[in-house]
Amino acid sequence: MLLPRRVTLPTAVPPCLTSGRRERPVPDILEVVFSTTGDLIRIHSYGTACSATWDAALAYGRLQSERGDGTVVAIRPDEWTWLHGVRPLASDWLTAAEAAERSWIARAATRIQRYDDRSNGLIDLVVVRPPGWW
Repeated sequence: MLLPRRVTLPTAVPPCLTSGRRERPVPDILEVVFSTTGDLIRIHSYGTACSATWDAALAYGRLQSERGDGTVVAIRPDEWTWLHGVRPLASDWLTAAEAAERSWIARAATRIQRYDDRSNGLIDLVVVRPPGWW
């Protein structure tokens, strides 16, 4: 007796059943941008065009689409650990930027850049310098 061959076809999950969360490809590196205006610290994932403020990223562990299409990307555990490791740098930056003390900002920027130079490349730290600031 011949049994019918069983064939498994790949099926796509209908869009209505997805949670809106998706994994970023491994090469996508997060970037933490330190600024003296607007959101003083913002986390970007340019590979997925998602971002969040520092506080929102740490509170919720995710980045949201900058295009407004509802895409939400979870921060990976290794990224989460790394972000918590730079909390002292973020705290120093926020204090300096809110006080608008150029010398404090310059010192905080130097510490951020030195830490970034020693990092493992998992997350890039970037200081945005307004024209003529220092």
